[in-house]
Amino acid sequence: MGGDVNKYFKQLFRAFIVLGIAWASGAPAEDIVRTFDARPKFEKSRVELKKLYSIDATRFQVLNREPWAMIASKIDFDSHNRLYIMDSWAAAISVFDEDGRYLRSFGRKGQGPGEFYNPSMLFIKNDRIHVPQSFGLEFKIVDLEGRFLSIQRIPKHLENLFRFFVEGDDLYVFSGKLDSSFTHLDFVLRRFEGGRWEREKILLTSPYSPGFNMGKGFVEIVFPAVLKDGRIVFPEDAARRYSLIEYDPTGAHRQAFGRTYQVHPFSEKARGQLDELYKGQIKQGMKIPASPAAIRNIFRDHRNNIWVVVGETGEDTDDPEFENTVDVFGPDGGWLYAFKTKFVSRNSICHDGKIFTLRPSDPVSESQTIDVVAIRY
Repeated sequence: MGGDVNKYFKQLFRAFIVLGIAWASGAPAEDIVRTFDARPKFEKSRVELKKLYSIDATRFQVLNREPWAMIASKIDFDSHNRLYIMDSWAAAISVFDEDGRYLRSFGRKGQGPGEFYNPSMLFIKNDRIHVPQSFGLEFKIVDLEGRFLSIQRIPKHLENLFRFFVEGDDLYVFSGKLDSSFTHLDFVLRRFEGGRWEREKILLTSPYSPGFNMGKGFVEIVFPAVLKDGRIVFPEDAARRYSLIEYDPTGAHRQAFGRTYQVHPFSEKARGQLDELYKGQIKQGMKIPASPAAIRNIFRDHRNNIWVVVGETGEDTDDPEFENTVDVFGPDGGWLYAFKTKFVSRNSICHDGKIFTLRPSDPVSESQTIDVVAIRY
């Protein structure tokens, strides 16, 4: 697929990624050991979440104009734990220190040294900011002050980029691959050893089981979790099954784990909110799913534990006080804790023992924050 197809796909996702079901893979893998717990190891959670501060996100137009934007692809951290946020609409990057204080902004729309052309995300490697441009055909690389360093052409076409991960010296790329009919979609995770394009390894390919169908359905992206030892955790079929597949660093299946779970329909409040929010798309033939996906978000913490956000969330109800269901699994896949909290959601990421969550916007003032909490065991 060429640049026009990639551009078309990006436009579709901007229109339809707002809510959905994460059918992360098709047929289940039957040749691996499966462990599904009925109860967590600890009846009472030993995890405490202490709120540290909030960042006013109202200024970032991308978060207001795309309320379901994938925040994980738009923020990253340098070696001093400073936070960098890409505002795709303004083509600018804002910087905050590790205590949430605003430091500076740089960038604007354009193709000059201090400008970004169609930026959609960023990642930081070796304290250099990489900004994919031109629908993922090249990177503009700048230093932490925003000073231009270089343009790097991507020597191979990576279809429909969703997120970059940096672990050690390696670069991970999570993307979607569409067929020529725009009906079949695969999620693909690649690792480039040492960040070198010629050292590519495809770690997983997961088909989107119902088919893309020209974007006439909801597609919610659930990112894989890359553990510190190179293992990968990814949903097996997040819409219908509470099942996580663990891959070893070579991409081979190791095990499947999860917990017993029954899919429930959306609450009346969530259903009303969704019907009102997407009434225009519904008139054009879109169908709101009857139930939320089983798995809405996964990430790893500083102990290499795996956090899972489950079922209906505050984003569905448009209620900032809604308490989401969260499970924590150990690095071996054992279910440790279950609890409810408003501080972890489908739009959360974890860095250095802190969870960063983009909160639903206030329905009256339209203000929005990124809340930051510390994890304490």
